[in-house]
Amino acid sequence: MKKFLPLFLAVLLLTGCAGGGGSSASVNEAAVLNVLSVLEQAYRTRDSGRLPRILGPVLDMPGATMTRENFIWAFDEATSLIKTVHKYDFTDKSVLVKNNAATVEVWITADMTLVFAGRVSGQGPGRFELRKYADGWKITGLYLEVELMP
Repeated sequence: MKKFLPLFLAVLLLTGCAGGGGSSASVNEAAVLNVLSVLEQAYRTRDSGRLPRILGPVLDMPGATMTRENFIWAFDEATSLIKTVHKYDFTDKSVLVKNNAATVEVWITADMTLVFAGRVSGQGPGRFELRKYADGWKITGLYLEVELMP
């Protein structure tokens, strides 16, 4: 199973098959958006170093459930197929926080050069499920629908 994880994650990432005086809701929303910013930066820089602190112990994705460790390993394998990331942005963020759970819907725009396929780009919706743990908000689900085309 482990040797298929990079391929699965590459397909998921590339074809679209994670108080300063304000209210508790605004503090939680800001913390959730910070987690998404760290994930966005990890995709953009292809650097998995920050992922352990923002990922839950288990992540749900379409057709699979992975441990944090397997996701990070697959992320590293998949991003090795990317030569250059020209753009990877989350925009139009919509955050819903309820108790210790949050859902964030975003619009993803991606433009990258792949090792074997050349330059590709695309955009589409993404949804991230997060849960609040004792040490902060963590991504527990990723659902990306970005289709990259030459």
